[in-house]
Amino acid sequence: MELLCSRWGGSILDKNRRISRKAVAEVVFNNEKELAWLNSLIHPEVYRIAGEELEKFGGPAIFDVPLLFESGRRDFFNKIITVWTCREIQFKRLKAAGMEEEQVRQRVRRQFSNDDKLEMADYGIINNGTMEYLNAQCLTLSNALKDELSKISK
Repeated sequence: MELLCSRWGGSILDKNRRISRKAVAEVVFNNEKELAWLNSLIHPEVYRIAGEELEKFGGPAIFDVPLLFESGRRDFFNKIITVWTCREIQFKRLKAAGMEEEQVRQRVRRQFSNDDKLEMADYGIINNGTMEYLNAQCLTLSNALKDELSKISK
């Protein structure tokens, strides 16, 4: 917290003196240099902790990594699953989560496209439809991963 406050000042704190994710987002999504600086702090730490957790766990694990492709760390994982949705639905969902149109645009501009992520992944889930369709895809994917694991462990 001290490092962030020394760089961006107290304006990134909420009324309880905790870091406001919204305030930080306003800083970094309006300034590519600041976003790169923040990512240079966060990403190495995330992967360090992930490595420690994998060692403790000792088996296959699934990680949710929002900026995997952008961080350039695909090599950290054996298989990559991406969840794809069309831009229209992505925008609608982010706005429903409380983001303004311009905030959504700023974030999306800083990320690889959903199409590119899908192309780079080993598996893809399409999240444009119903929960039933999403659940069916997850079940199919789960079975495919179990099959792969059984082949590896033989």
